Amino acid sequence: MTPQLPHDAQTLGCDNCHAMTHKVLGPGWLQIAQRYRATRSDPSTLDALMKKVSRGGAGNWGTVPMVASDPAGLRQDKIRGVVTWVLSLPDRPPQMDAQK
Repeated sequence: MTPQLPHDAQTLGCDNCHAMTHKVLGPGWLQIAQRYRATRSDPSTLDALMKKVSRGGAGNWGTVPMVASDPAGLRQDKIRGVVTWVLSLPDRPPQMDAQK
């Protein structure tokens, strides 16, 4: 079964630009998780990704800029939950492993 998208990801609008397995405007959730796999337990990784989601910007995944989700810093608890969820994703959803 594919991991369930957190409600806060929908509330923040993350699902407008990201999908689980493929690029939409931004990279897929699994691509992000794979990139940060080696440092996912490092608190600086969580902090850096929270800043990126909050403030937006470009350059990490190409030239399309990420829209700032919380420039005023009022929804950090929601952003922390979404980023923590992304970092916890497996390399592949279980149903993809079954299709090998």
